[in-house]
This record gives sequence, structure tokens and C-alpha cells, in this order.
Amino acid sequence: MAAEINYIQAMTGHRNHVIVKTINAEHIISMNLTQVKKAVPSKYFFTGLKSYVINLQNISGLFPQRKAILFKNQDTLSADPRTIKKIQVYQSEMGMIQ
Repeated sequence: MAAEINYIQAMTGHRNHVIVKTINAEHIISMNLTQVKKAVPSKYFFTGLKSYVINLQNISGLFPQRKAILFKNQDTLSADPRTIKKIQVYQSEMGMIQ
């Protein structure tokens, strides 16, 4: 299941729910982002963001100029360049350079 997740997003206006974006679908889960961050394996998921948990294994490209994260299934997530830089630094530290 974890390999199918692209990212998990805090749900605006609903503190105890998150949106789980998988390769094929989107699910709303009754869990807050702090609980999610504790539950996912940090080896594969980047948890250093306020509103997102990103599956590093499903990223196919990081594009700070376009403010986008591209996933292997061609889904994109809008992200500011600072967020993308945080992911790049983490990938570098973990030896996972794209």
C-alpha cells in the first residue's frame, strides 16, 4: 500500500482528516497529519513539511522553476521552490538523488 501513495495532504478546515493521493485514486482518511508522519516509514516518505508527506520513491522529477513535483504516474503537485529545495536536500542526505 505505501508504494502506491504519492503524497498525503492535510485537509484544509478538517484538522483530523487527510487526503491520501495514490497512483490511481484519492482517499480521505480520519487521521491528522502528525499521526500520519509517525506512522509512515521515514526511509521512503519525506515528513519535513507542514502540510504534506511525500513518497520519495514515486517522484520522477522536481521542478523549482515550474513550482512542481512530478510523480511517476504523471500526477503533479504544486510546491514552492523552498519546499522543493527541502526535498532535494533530504534526498541528497539520504543518497537518493533524482
